Amino acid sequence: MESKRKFVHHIFESIYDKYDFINNLISLGLHKKWRRDAINRLGDISNCSIVDLCCGTGDFTIALAKKAGNNSLITGIDFSENMLTIAKEKASRENVKNIKFVHCNVLTMPFESNTFDVATICFGLRNIVDYRQALIEINRLLKPNGKFACMDMSHPTIPGYRKLCYGFVKYGVPFIGKLWANKPNEYAWLFESMQNFPDKFQLADEIFAQGFTYPKIKTYAGGIVALHVCTKTMN
Repeated sequence: MESKRKFVHHIFESIYDKYDFINNLISLGLHKKWRRDAINRLGDISNCSIVDLCCGTGDFTIALAKKAGNNSLITGIDFSENMLTIAKEKASRENVKNIKFVHCNVLTMPFESNTFDVATICFGLRNIVDYRQALIEINRLLKPNGKFACMDMSHPTIPGYRKLCYGFVKYGVPFIGKLWANKPNEYAWLFESMQNFPDKFQLADEIFAQGFTYPKIKTYAGGIVALHVCTKTMN
């Protein structure tokens, strides 16, 4: 597991400067719409303590902060210092002040139990060396009845479309990574991480097993992306 953690850490420390640009390319900009929808599905998040895990360059964290308002505090967490540098620059540029960014591993976060009202993780869970342990840690951090939203890559159910999507992710994304960032091997990780990640129903079962209500599931782009929204049930 430690070798995988170091490998994934190297990837994100390497691609930080082109991360947003290439995300826009491979999703045709649709990831922004998906993230807005995810935030809307959380309902009222004003006056909340919110943690955004694997926050990366901070787009989702900043959007949460704007939606939640100045009476809320959003904590963005990531293990890549380079990604956090970009996130901090964005928050400063957009004059968003109700955010703090913390550099740490999401499996060993330095917070007391029952700290947050809301937890989110956007395109990050499959990158964690032990996503089940991450779900346990998220449950620990949330207050009882706290909200949890997880958006990540998934597996389309229509066979022909699934094959098309897999082909693009396996061959097209590394080509784009080589063309625009000279990082084909780093972008090949997307396909590898998808292959080892559960489908939307399997993930819903995993989330439920770790002390959450059974998630409501929303898919995007024909099922290549899935959102799970639920609440903590265990004390």
